[in-house]
Amino acid sequence: MVHRDIKPANLLLDGEGKLWITDFGLARIEADAGMTMTGDVLGTLRYMSPEQALGRRAVVDHRSDVYSLGATLYELLTLRPALEGDDRQEMLRNIATEPLAPRRLNPAIPHDLDTIVLKSMSQEPAERYADAEQLAADLRRFLEDRPIHARRPTLAQRTKKWALRHRPLMWSLAGGLALAVVALAVSTVLVMRAHRDVEAAYDREKVERQKAEDRLRLAIEATNQIYLKFTVDHHSFFGSRNGPAEPLSAEDRQLLQKIVRFYEQLAVAESGEPSHRREVVEAWLRIANLRNTLKMHQQAMAACTQAVEIAQRLVSEFPHVPDYKKALAEAHEGRAYSYFAMGDWDRAMADVDEAIRLVPDDAEMVANRGSLHSKQGNLPGCPAARCRPGRRTGRPGRQAVPLR
Repeated sequence: MVHRDIKPANLLLDGEGKLWITDFGLARIEADAGMTMTGDVLGTLRYMSPEQALGRRAVVDHRSDVYSLGATLYELLTLRPALEGDDRQEMLRNIATEPLAPRRLNPAIPHDLDTIVLKSMSQEPAERYADAEQLAADLRRFLEDRPIHARRPTLAQRTKKWALRHRPLMWSLAGGLALAVVALAVSTVLVMRAHRDVEAAYDREKVERQKAEDRLRLAIEATNQIYLKFTVDHHSFFGSRNGPAEPLSAEDRQLLQKIVRFYEQLAVAESGEPSHRREVVEAWLRIANLRNTLKMHQQAMAACTQAVEIAQRLVSEFPHVPDYKKALAEAHEGRAYSYFAMGDWDRAMADVDEAIRLVPDDAEMVANRGSLHSKQGNLPGCPAARCRPGRRTGRPGRQAVPLR
């Protein structure tokens, strides 16, 4: 017997606590051919199973009454209907979805009882209790604090049910996903092609940059050779307060000015690399030496000041690198000679003393300090063992004072 109209109004509770079912006006024998629904809707809509309310072409059996019992128990526990709606159309729309878990409305409801109710009200008949006897057995297990047989659906099962209930949407999503995959494949090919083009362009740029660096290095080496040859073939300015002993020809002056401009271009192109900044210090000192030779003493002192500032930053950032301290000492020494050329003995001696403080073991700087003392008339400041006339250093851009 299938009742087909289980609802609170058809369930009567007697004085002994027994429940009686009434109103069998819609009941049918399970074997009756009329049990196969063909579109008619029977019973009270709010408590009907989905297959009964939606008029699906499906067999309506005991599992439909199990659904109605679950809906009744749901309302008893939460004090609100499982299926809400103000009119018939709204309820028909809502019945095709899983009801909200009773515990969401009343957290005091035990988990097992919540699971029993949800299993009774599953959208698919095959996922409900097969009959009311199985539902009753699980309720008894709950009341006796024994493990129930019902289990909550897994995530995969819930996803599958959702997909079955939303087939049109799933087809749309599948189509969109297919288009996205195609678009992704096309974009991947385009990105890979663009990446190869960028790599090829980068390789070409790298080759060209290397060629440019090689050409620059050759130009620097050639200029250094000219610079060294000139400083060896002519007396340095630093040997005399009045400039080189041998006068410069017009061609020599033009050549020196070109070398100065070349070194200036190198010096102003300072990068963040410490090794390059060390080379820039050397370039400013060469500029100062050449400007002094050209009797441009004020400009020579400005170039030395640039060398001092860059070297000071290097020493501040890398205080434990001896070569950077040596660079700063050379910058102070170069500026001392510019001060010397301008007749500013005090500042010249202050710079020389600072250079010796930075590199106290450099015998050449000690000798040059003695040379300045001798030029000032303070001969005891010049160690006799070290102050020899015409003593030179082989480094570009710096020469010891040839003493007389």
